[in-house]
Amino acid sequence: MIQIYKKKNTDFSKNGDSPIFPSSAVVNAELNGHGRLNWSTPLMIGKYGNLLRRRR
Repeated sequence: MIQIYKKKNTDFSKNGDSPIFPSSAVVNAELNGHGRLNWSTPLMIGKYGNLLRRRR
């Protein structure tokens, strides 16, 4: 599960404002360096569609 939080949300005890459940995810990380997350999830209309439009 990937937890997405709105910018002003400071309560991190819940599952976020829009949790996403990817069908696959791969993390590549370097020790003390950069990391990359590649994930895929089925396209969902509604709150996830709005999230995708804002990120472009």
